[in-house]
Amino acid sequence: MRVTPVGETLTAIAETGSGELHLAIQGGGRQVSFDERERLFEPFFRLRGEGGQVQDSGLGLAIARSLVQLHGGRVWLESPVNGGNTFRLSLPIGEANASSGR
Repeated sequence: MRVTPVGETLTAIAETGSGELHLAIQGGGRQVSFDERERLFEPFFRLRGEGGQVQDSGLGLAIARSLVQLHGGRVWLESPVNGGNTFRLSLPIGEANASSGR
């Protein structure tokens, strides 16, 4: 998570419930505005780091969202006012995989 300052800890949480796998990656950093949260998953959109620097291509989250959606899931960012950020991902599990023999 590029919005998490260097040296801060990231926490990964995985749970199942309601026929879905839920993943969360929690980190620190500044609040990401609502507009930025929506645009963050658009191809080539990039957040500016400290000093206005851009460090990536802006494709990673767009590709991730596309892959998750192809599997019937969703991915989003939660960024509360008090700081810290959580990327969340939900994927369906169960019926579809059982019927395909996987």
